[in-house]
Amino acid sequence: MSERQLQTILCAANIEHVFECVPSIGKVMLMRSACGITFERIGPVASVTMEDDKQCRFIGTGREGQPGEWHAQIDSSAIRSVLVDRSNVMKDKVYPRLVLRDADNRSVLTIIGFDGLEPFDRALSRFSESSIEVDPVSEAVSIAAPTSSQRVPDALSLVAGKDVPVALSFINGSSYLARPWGPVDEIRLAMGFVNIIEPDFHLHVKEGAIGWWQEEENPAFPRGRAANLPAGILGEAATFRNDWIHLVACTPDGSLTGLSIIGERSIFRSDLWQLG
Repeated sequence: MSERQLQTILCAANIEHVFECVPSIGKVMLMRSACGITFERIGPVASVTMEDDKQCRFIGTGREGQPGEWHAQIDSSAIRSVLVDRSNVMKDKVYPRLVLRDADNRSVLTIIGFDGLEPFDRALSRFSESSIEVDPVSEAVSIAAPTSSQRVPDALSLVAGKDVPVALSFINGSSYLARPWGPVDEIRLAMGFVNIIEPDFHLHVKEGAIGWWQEEENPAFPRGRAANLPAGILGEAATFRNDWIHLVACTPDGSLTGLSIIGERSIFRSDLWQLG
């Protein structure tokens, strides 16, 4: 395969047909990067469902082995093109990507195959591909040098290493990804990033990306999916019980990043999470 053929545009008349191929790729990473935050959900996609409102949901297997856990959701009407990228090679293995892009060629969701080229190419064999003249803009977050003042954003530090279940989700633009419900065992500081590394989930937060956290009293979740929350947390009209809290991360200038955390109110000290 020539270098030019490593990156192509998938020719598909219906984006829903592309979504239908994702379970056949095998183990994948569903990734979204924005505001210095990269949120990654890892594992096979068992099924893909399309709703009447053009919302596409990727369903996989949960940590307890139960089918039906929700991994990600995107607004399919925002997708204008699909970039196929076979150029990513690590330790002699190709990790091919599907980059679902909007009208400005920005990534809405990236799907990375972990099982190599064979199942990836077989899943896409029904489509033709056209060459592109220029490389797309990279969605990778630039890596800052570590500093002695590097620290964990406080809402995350308050739950790390404790046996308390939380939900982490990332709503940005037309995509919504969620971590499985459960405790956060460890947070690692490396290369200017705060990292959560789990078998089925990665979170990378660039140092300085989060200025503070604020409480969201009436969180809006995609219809029928509340960040994989267990039964009993949401009360009537999908509002939280008083003993639970939903915090959203803000940039230093006060913009919402899309990263949120849900947990028991007693875990968080307001004097910390309000200040970042």
